[in-house]
Amino acid sequence: MLSQISKQSLGFGTVVINMVMFNIQVNQWASLLPTQNSLLKVLAFFVAWTIIWMPIAMTILWIEKKEWQQPLTTEQKLPLLASLYLIAPLIVWGAAKIESLSLADYGLECSGKLLISLLLGIALSLISLGTVFWGEWQLGWLSWKTQNISKLVSI
Repeated sequence: MLSQISKQSLGFGTVVINMVMFNIQVNQWASLLPTQNSLLKVLAFFVAWTIIWMPIAMTILWIEKKEWQQPLTTEQKLPLLASLYLIAPLIVWGAAKIESLSLADYGLECSGKLLISLLLGIALSLISLGTVFWGEWQLGWLSWKTQNISKLVSI
């Protein structure tokens, strides 16, 4: 019936009906996903991640006025990677919703224990990074350029 309405409609109405049909189809696929094997679920995760991220990436490149013939510079790669990783939690949340699971089932629950773990992880990473730099400095592999210290302070 929807396809008949779609064929008879013109303009904005056709777009709305096509969006409704697409939404119905996506909901049908999503309802089948929990019964599928893990490989298909992982593939669906990455496909969804790509579909959601691609318009964001194109917008970032358009704002930065990317020259399409030139390879990406470091300054262009960082915002792209940041946007890619910032939408990952949304995709995980959507996957949990499709599977009828909570984020606590994935091991993420808001509690003091989580905050303590995060702080310990950050502290351990900073101590490890500091130890590596100190060791490289002691071995003479690292030399500090004093003219760049003012740039470091401004960050």
